[in-house]
Amino acid sequence: MKNKLVLFIAGCCGMLFSACLGTKEYNYELGKDCRIITFSLSNDSIKGLSDVVFTIDQVNGRIFNADSMPYGTVLNQKVVCKIQMGQAVYNCQVYPGVGEAFYWNMEDSLDFSREVRFVTKSLEGDIQKTYIAKVNIHQVVPDSMSWSQLTVPAQSTSLREEKVVVLHRNETDYYYMYTLPTDAHAGYRLYRTPVSNPADWTELPVSGLPSGEIRLHQLTVYENRLFAVTASGALYISDNGETWSVAESAPVVKSLIGSLSLRKNASGEVSRPALLAAVIEKEGNAYWATMDPSMQWTEGNALPATGFPVDGFAATLYQTAHHSHLLILGGKDRSNSLLNTVWITDDGREWVKISRDEAASFEKQEGAAVIVYDDKLFMLSGIQADGKASSAIYWSKDGGLNWKKSTALVLMPDGFKPRGFTSIHVDKQQHLFLFGGKETRDSGVLNQIWRGRINRLGFKE
Repeated sequence: MKNKLVLFIAGCCGMLFSACLGTKEYNYELGKDCRIITFSLSNDSIKGLSDVVFTIDQVNGRIFNADSMPYGTVLNQKVVCKIQMGQAVYNCQVYPGVGEAFYWNMEDSLDFSREVRFVTKSLEGDIQKTYIAKVNIHQVVPDSMSWSQLTVPAQSTSLREEKVVVLHRNETDYYYMYTLPTDAHAGYRLYRTPVSNPADWTELPVSGLPSGEIRLHQLTVYENRLFAVTASGALYISDNGETWSVAESAPVVKSLIGSLSLRKNASGEVSRPALLAAVIEKEGNAYWATMDPSMQWTEGNALPATGFPVDGFAATLYQTAHHSHLLILGGKDRSNSLLNTVWITDDGREWVKISRDEAASFEKQEGAAVIVYDDKLFMLSGIQADGKASSAIYWSKDGGLNWKKSTALVLMPDGFKPRGFTSIHVDKQQHLFLFGGKETRDSGVLNQIWRGRINRLGFKE
């Protein structure tokens, strides 16, 4: 009896165990993960291909290298493709750019001279995923410069002068464009656009500037305020760019040169405030001088009789490892002589000529434009001794001591008219902007805006 009972219990357990096994087998689902998880290419004959990092966009099914391969790279042969896939992938079908689709054995080399489509299928065969793989290669010469023209403010009359500066207002940087019509009695006009959108110009009212008397090309931004000077030496100031008034207690200012950044000591404390550099006149003599944020003036050394520019010069601020320098080049001195000299200062009250007269790097000229660009000084030539403008570009890698003329890759485009007295600026995306300019000293303003950029400076966008 006991044996029968044991056999009965054992039989029931066996049936129960079998039923459990059957249930598990019935509910088991095959994997559905058919993603491509990693992707790489290599070929010993294609330099740098094995170092390329590919991004796999699982949402949109794209495989690409965010950092494009160098210009001139040629994928003219098949390459080894290594892929890690999800464990549930049953097969992978490849659709090459040219030729018929085939089932890929994960080993044969593939042609990536064009886009390649991968289609993976799950073990059950009911799930599939498609990827488009592409090797990005720069299509432009990295060190060449591309140019385009932008929309300009509508002008109802021809222009005698134009100057564009950048002013920070209400948490936004703006281009402020001041123009003077050929009929100077019409008064100055002001247009504004965000630096981030240089085609959205709005006209603003402007008041307080004496018609036709401002040396507009010397308009200067200092401590987020605007300063302008008349031919007779009166200094004007504006906090908002629209309303102007005479600066009280200012000396006779013959030239506004530019601003110098504040200076800090090793511990980070301000050792000298930002300064406005100028040339002032006192008792018939000319002196270098600076103004501080409290509008207090400090007189410096006397100008040399000849050789230092007081009009038609180009100026820019540049930074060295220690502190900032203000650089000035070209223009005319007090005897009206045209110059090709370069001067620098770090305090605005004492200047040093760093150019060598016997080995001048560029022609005598006025109305050139200079700015820091691509970690170097960039200069667009102005109007030369024969009265004609030049579109030559010069570079300096040593703070203005030596200049080299650009003969290839970085040149002004076809259709660009040589000009002088151009306003020049660089935005955060490393676009170089050229506003206006004049073909001769006495011609009207070219109502144009040009934007250029060395191609490689935009590769990471």
